[in-house]
Amino acid sequence: MFSWYVHPSIGMVGKQENLRQDLVRALHMQNLNFDEQFFMDYPKVGVSQVREKLVWEESLREEMLRLEHVAITRHNY
Repeated sequence: MFSWYVHPSIGMVGKQENLRQDLVRALHMQNLNFDEQFFMDYPKVGVSQVREKLVWEESLREEMLRLEHVAITRHNY
């Protein structure tokens, strides 16, 4: 599914898991002037308070990994 949205010419995909760092990296890649510390210090918004590990049915997990193997590998998940 993710591959439908990411054309092979796209060289970088930001991840929610490390959004601040990825945004800063993307801005650096564009050689833009900005206050990096502003982004790094900005308070988190909309963060879930649930910290429990996701529990998968093994068959569902295996199917998801099979279907999304290309995206998982390409985007280092």
